[in-house]
Amino acid sequence: MNYIELINQFWQIRRSKRITSLQADVYFTLLNECNLRGWENPFEVSNKLICATIGISEPSLIDSRNRLQQIGLIEFQNGKRNSQSPVYYLNILSRNRTVTLVEPLVTSLDETEEKAEPFIKLNETKQNKKRPPLSPVGDPEFPASKIIDLYNQICKNLPAVKILTEKRRKAINARMREHGNEKVIQMLENASKSNFLAGQSQRGFIADLDWLFKPENFAKTLEGKYDDRNKPGYQGATTTTTTTNGKDSNVEYLEGAYERLTQQP
Repeated sequence: MNYIELINQFWQIRRSKRITSLQADVYFTLLNECNLRGWENPFEVSNKLICATIGISEPSLIDSRNRLQQIGLIEFQNGKRNSQSPVYYLNILSRNRTVTLVEPLVTSLDETEEKAEPFIKLNETKQNKKRPPLSPVGDPEFPASKIIDLYNQICKNLPAVKILTEKRRKAINARMREHGNEKVIQMLENASKSNFLAGQSQRGFIADLDWLFKPENFAKTLEGKYDDRNKPGYQGATTTTTTTNGKDSNVEYLEGAYERLTQQP
């Protein structure tokens, strides 16, 4: 279970079920809380924490999570005593299979495991048909602001983004149209693991969101060109050096890399 799998599942379900922005906020807050707990599932989280995170009232939270459970994204059970937090479970649809949602849906954790999965129905007649990407970029349900949120959450070693400008929106939407949201998130994960892009080089170059979403830089980062394992002799902040024609080989390599990077359109 991971962010990509659950995010893709959310947008797939939203195509056939109405989900409000408030309900989406509650779901992504639960997703984040599960991640902070090392993907422990089920997990406990208090109503006060969720309400404070999103800025909503407790009745609004209760209505939203009831809807999320109704459509099959989550299951939850209230604490038995006032001192106990509700227990949540993030449901996962079958992998690599075409699914459609059907009613009625599970609304109670007390039902048996056999009854806990009827919210998905395999449509065998459609499995071999070509389907569009799960979240094409032009889809307003996955706005550029969500990508910026993911960038700030995943790429904590790179400069944070505080403003969504029109130029950034266009660049993000363009890459989403070309590659889909799954590859955009994979690119961000690759960037977050690169010491070189985080400034750990002799030149001190640091990538940012604007640089990452330029077409050529996006493709190279997605393909792993800036992964640490692809840098000869590069070991994070420590390097193994050799001298060729009086010049450190790592310095020579990094100078060439920096020159290529700064020449990107």
